Amino acid sequence: VDHENALFAGRRYVLWGRGATGGALGAACARHGFTTLGDPLAMVSDEPASSVVRDGVEVRRVTDAAGFSDFVRVAKLAYVEAGLPEAIASSLRARAEAAMMSAVIAVAHLDGEPVSAALSITNGITGTGGVYWVGTVPGARRRGAAESVTRFVTNAAFEQGSCIVTLQATEAGAPLYARLGYREVGRYTQFLSPKSP
Repeated sequence: VDHENALFAGRRYVLWGRGATGGALGAACARHGFTTLGDPLAMVSDEPASSVVRDGVEVRRVTDAAGFSDFVRVAKLAYVEAGLPEAIASSLRARAEAAMMSAVIAVAHLDGEPVSAALSITNGITGTGGVYWVGTVPGARRRGAAESVTRFVTNAAFEQGSCIVTLQATEAGAPLYARLGYREVGRYTQFLSPKSP
Protein backbone atom coordinates (compact mmCIF):
# COMPACT_ATOMS: atom_id res chain seq x y z
CA VAL A 1 0.00 0.00 0.00
CA ASP A 2 2.93 2.37 0.63
CA HIS A 3 3.96 2.09 -3.03
CA GLU A 4 0.44 2.91 -4.24
CA ASN A 5 0.17 5.86 -1.82
CA ALA A 6 3.36 7.29 -3.31
CA LEU A 7 2.23 6.59 -6.88
CA PHE A 8 -1.17 8.25 -6.40
CA ALA A 9 0.03 11.03 -4.06
CA GLY A 10 -2.73 13.58 -3.55
CA ARG A 11 -5.40 11.46 -5.26
CA ARG A 12 -7.82 8.83 -4.07
CA TYR A 13 -7.69 5.41 -5.70
CA VAL A 14 -9.28 1.96 -5.50
CA LEU A 15 -7.44 -1.33 -4.94
CA TRP A 16 -8.94 -4.73 -5.74
CA GLY A 17 -8.21 -7.86 -3.73
CA ARG A 18 -9.20 -11.45 -4.43
CA GLY A 19 -11.78 -13.14 -2.26
CA ALA A 20 -14.41 -11.84 0.10
CA THR A 21 -11.88 -10.18 2.46
CA GLY A 22 -9.08 -9.29 0.06
CA GLY A 23 -6.55 -11.43 1.95
CA ALA A 24 -3.27 -9.76 2.93
CA LEU A 25 -4.15 -6.72 0.83
CA GLY A 26 -7.35 -6.30 2.84
CA ALA A 27 -5.42 -6.37 6.10
CA ALA A 28 -2.94 -3.76 4.79
CA CYS A 29 -5.78 -1.54 3.57
CA ALA A 30 -7.47 -1.73 6.98
CA ARG A 31 -4.23 -0.62 8.67
CA HIS A 32 -3.99 2.37 6.31
CA GLY A 33 -7.57 3.57 6.81
CA PHE A 34 -9.10 2.43 3.52
CA THR A 35 -12.87 2.09 3.18
CA THR A 36 -14.32 -1.18 1.88
CA LEU A 37 -16.52 -0.38 -1.12
CA GLY A 38 -17.92 -3.86 -1.58
CA ASP A 39 -17.19 -7.36 -2.73
CA PRO A 40 -18.22 -7.71 -6.37
CA LEU A 41 -18.59 -11.04 -8.11
CA ALA A 42 -16.30 -11.90 -11.03
CA MET A 43 -18.50 -13.01 -13.93
CA VAL A 44 -17.74 -14.21 -17.46
CA SER A 45 -19.63 -14.96 -20.65
CA ASP A 46 -18.36 -16.92 -23.62
CA GLU A 47 -21.16 -16.14 -26.07
CA PRO A 48 -23.13 -13.09 -27.22
CA ALA A 49 -26.34 -12.25 -25.39
CA SER A 50 -29.63 -12.95 -27.15
CA SER A 51 -31.48 -9.99 -28.62
CA VAL A 52 -34.41 -8.74 -26.59
CA VAL A 53 -36.14 -5.46 -27.30
CA ARG A 54 -37.36 -3.62 -24.20
CA ASP A 55 -40.34 -1.30 -24.74
CA GLY A 56 -39.36 2.34 -24.58
CA VAL A 57 -35.59 1.70 -24.26
CA GLU A 58 -33.35 3.08 -26.97
CA VAL A 59 -29.61 2.29 -26.82
CA ARG A 60 -27.24 4.68 -28.57
CA ARG A 61 -23.52 4.19 -29.14
CA VAL A 62 -21.53 7.19 -27.91
CA THR A 63 -19.55 8.81 -30.72
CA ASP A 64 -19.42 12.50 -29.76
CA ALA A 65 -18.93 14.90 -26.86
CA ALA A 66 -22.66 15.22 -26.13
CA GLY A 67 -23.09 11.46 -25.87
CA PHE A 68 -20.01 11.19 -23.67
CA SER A 69 -21.45 13.90 -21.42
CA ASP A 70 -24.59 11.77 -21.03
CA PHE A 71 -22.40 8.77 -20.16
CA VAL A 72 -20.56 10.70 -17.43
CA ARG A 73 -23.80 12.14 -16.02
CA VAL A 74 -25.33 8.66 -15.72
CA ALA A 75 -22.11 7.26 -14.18
CA LYS A 76 -22.02 10.01 -11.56
CA LEU A 77 -25.65 9.55 -10.54
CA ALA A 78 -25.40 5.75 -10.46
CA TYR A 79 -22.05 5.39 -8.72
CA VAL A 80 -22.20 8.23 -6.20
CA GLU A 81 -25.19 6.49 -4.67
CA ALA A 82 -23.04 3.36 -4.38
CA GLY A 83 -20.33 5.26 -2.49
CA LEU A 84 -17.90 6.20 -5.27
CA PRO A 85 -16.71 9.81 -4.87
CA GLU A 86 -18.24 12.07 -7.52
CA ALA A 87 -14.78 13.30 -8.52
CA ILE A 88 -13.84 9.84 -9.82
CA ALA A 89 -16.77 9.67 -12.24
CA SER A 90 -16.29 13.35 -13.16
CA SER A 91 -12.63 12.67 -14.02
CA LEU A 92 -13.84 10.61 -16.98
CA ARG A 93 -14.49 13.88 -18.85
CA ALA A 94 -10.75 14.42 -19.27
CA ARG A 95 -10.50 11.09 -21.08
CA ALA A 96 -13.39 11.42 -23.51
CA GLU A 97 -11.44 11.20 -26.76
CA ALA A 98 -9.25 8.29 -25.64
CA ALA A 99 -12.27 6.45 -24.22
CA MET A 100 -14.28 6.78 -27.43
CA MET A 101 -11.30 5.51 -29.47
CA SER A 102 -10.61 2.44 -27.32
CA ALA A 103 -14.04 1.43 -26.00
CA VAL A 104 -17.57 0.85 -27.18
CA ILE A 105 -19.59 3.21 -24.99
CA ALA A 106 -23.37 3.11 -24.93
CA VAL A 107 -26.16 5.02 -23.22
CA ALA A 108 -29.73 3.78 -22.89
CA HIS A 109 -32.53 6.32 -23.09
CA LEU A 110 -36.06 6.15 -21.72
CA ASP A 111 -38.47 8.74 -23.10
CA GLY A 112 -35.48 10.50 -24.64
CA GLU A 113 -33.60 10.84 -21.34
CA PRO A 114 -30.20 9.17 -20.73
CA VAL A 115 -30.75 6.75 -17.85
CA SER A 116 -28.27 3.87 -18.12
CA ALA A 117 -24.73 3.49 -19.44
CA ALA A 118 -21.96 0.94 -19.94
CA LEU A 119 -18.80 0.42 -21.93
CA SER A 120 -16.76 -2.50 -23.19
CA ILE A 121 -13.10 -2.80 -24.10
CA THR A 122 -11.62 -5.63 -26.17
CA ASN A 123 -8.00 -6.72 -25.95
CA GLY A 124 -7.25 -7.86 -29.49
CA ILE A 125 -4.13 -9.76 -28.40
CA THR A 126 -5.74 -11.90 -25.71
CA GLY A 127 -9.25 -12.03 -27.16
CA THR A 128 -10.65 -10.91 -23.81
CA GLY A 129 -13.33 -8.28 -23.44
CA GLY A 130 -14.41 -6.44 -20.33
CA VAL A 131 -17.62 -4.60 -19.47
CA TYR A 132 -17.30 -1.59 -17.17
CA TRP A 133 -19.21 1.36 -15.71
CA VAL A 134 -22.65 -0.28 -15.95
CA GLY A 135 -25.02 1.99 -14.07
CA THR A 136 -28.55 3.33 -14.04
CA VAL A 137 -29.82 6.54 -12.50
CA PRO A 138 -31.89 5.78 -9.37
CA GLY A 139 -35.27 6.85 -10.76
CA ALA A 140 -35.08 4.62 -13.84
CA ARG A 141 -34.17 1.24 -12.40
CA ARG A 142 -36.03 -2.02 -13.12
CA ARG A 143 -37.23 -0.86 -16.53
CA GLY A 144 -34.79 -2.83 -18.69
CA ALA A 145 -32.32 -0.03 -19.48
CA ALA A 146 -29.30 -1.61 -17.75
CA GLU A 147 -30.02 -4.97 -19.33
CA SER A 148 -30.32 -3.37 -22.77
CA VAL A 149 -27.12 -1.33 -22.53
CA THR A 150 -25.14 -4.25 -21.07
CA ARG A 151 -26.37 -6.52 -23.88
CA PHE A 152 -25.25 -3.90 -26.41
CA VAL A 153 -21.67 -3.52 -25.09
CA THR A 154 -21.31 -7.27 -24.43
CA ASN A 155 -22.25 -8.11 -27.99
CA ALA A 156 -19.99 -5.33 -29.29
CA ALA A 157 -17.05 -6.95 -27.46
CA PHE A 158 -17.77 -10.28 -29.17
CA GLU A 159 -18.13 -8.52 -32.53
CA GLN A 160 -14.67 -6.99 -31.98
CA GLY A 161 -13.10 -10.41 -31.54
CA SER A 162 -13.50 -11.29 -27.85
CA CYS A 163 -13.64 -15.01 -27.06
CA ILE A 164 -14.73 -14.26 -23.50
CA VAL A 165 -16.17 -11.16 -21.83
CA THR A 166 -15.75 -10.38 -18.14
CA LEU A 167 -17.38 -8.02 -15.68
CA GLN A 168 -17.67 -7.39 -11.96
CA ALA A 169 -21.16 -7.48 -10.48
CA THR A 170 -22.87 -6.51 -7.26
CA GLU A 171 -25.19 -9.05 -5.65
CA ALA A 172 -28.11 -6.96 -6.93
CA GLY A 173 -26.77 -6.85 -10.49
CA ALA A 174 -25.75 -10.52 -10.75
CA PRO A 175 -29.22 -11.83 -11.75
CA LEU A 176 -29.37 -9.31 -14.62
CA TYR A 177 -25.99 -10.47 -15.93
CA ALA A 178 -26.96 -14.12 -15.49
CA ARG A 179 -29.95 -13.50 -17.80
CA LEU A 180 -27.44 -12.28 -20.39
CA GLY A 181 -25.37 -15.49 -20.13
CA TYR A 182 -22.75 -14.46 -17.55
CA ARG A 183 -21.72 -16.92 -14.82
CA GLU A 184 -19.90 -16.34 -11.53
CA VAL A 185 -16.25 -17.46 -11.36
CA GLY A 186 -15.01 -15.72 -8.20
CA ARG A 187 -15.21 -12.69 -5.95
CA TYR A 188 -13.18 -9.53 -5.25
CA THR A 189 -13.08 -6.89 -2.53
CA GLN A 190 -12.63 -3.19 -3.36
CA PHE A 191 -10.80 -0.77 -1.09
CA LEU A 192 -11.00 3.05 -1.43
CA SER A 193 -8.00 5.02 -0.18
CA PRO A 194 -8.57 7.63 2.52
CA LYS A 195 -8.87 11.31 1.65
CA SER A 196 -5.57 13.12 1.23
CA PRO A 197 -4.54 15.50 4.04
